[in-house]
Amino acid sequence: MFLNKFKKTSSIILILSILATIACSEPAPEPDAATYIENGDSLFNEARYIEAVAEYTKAIELNPNSESAYMKRADAYTVHLRRYEKSIEDYTKAIQINPNNDNAYSYRALNYLSIENYDLAIKDGEKALQINPNNAVGYYIIGKGHYGRGEYQKAIDKYNKSLETDPPYTPAIIDKEIAERMLKETSGK
Repeated sequence: MFLNKFKKTSSIILILSILATIACSEPAPEPDAATYIENGDSLFNEARYIEAVAEYTKAIELNPNSESAYMKRADAYTVHLRRYEKSIEDYTKAIQINPNNDNAYSYRALNYLSIENYDLAIKDGEKALQINPNNAVGYYIIGKGHYGRGEYQKAIDKYNKSLETDPPYTPAIIDKEIAERMLKETSGK
């Protein structure tokens, strides 16, 4: 009987000591914006884009001036979810945070191309080139905008400029050939 009482008392003391340790320990720190961005990146890499967007959104809530979080969320919206308007909003916010981000202009322009707003795509491509004259994507985007407007020679000229900047840029190579065929067909040659 004494042994049973001792075992029960020992068990109770052990449980109370564990509970006291838990109660006295500090709570886990709240994740910061960088942690949410890292989580979003992991989810993005696992092709879990909706969940990645949620993590980037949490990062933005904690740090509304996180250019990186806006850029990454816009990437997820664009490439994998095809939510171009949402992506344009996020790239616009990234540009407001850092007006010298040529990639934000280029990627926003790609979204404008997706919704067939060629004028704004060309405008953003030109802005990207003002910031970084070596941005091959900027020239390419302007070419795509001209192509969309049926201005095939202007498109070819910009694709050539893109290829001068980055010779193996495959999209410019392919689209230049298409524009050259369209120019021949429309000019009757």
